[in-house]
Amino acid sequence: MDILDVADKLAYYSTELNSITNLMGINLSNSDISKSNELERITFLTEYTKQLAS
Repeated sequence: MDILDVADKLAYYSTELNSITNLMGINLSNSDISKSNELERITFLTEYTKQLAS
């Protein structure tokens, strides 16, 4: 694997993480999680991230 391959993979993963972040932001703004306590928010984000990863 050369430097260009590594740069391409980093760019790809950066784009993917940005997309995941955008999706999480959209879903959080559409939910009523802001009315929940902090532990519920963390649990929600953990479960949501697991769903995105699978």
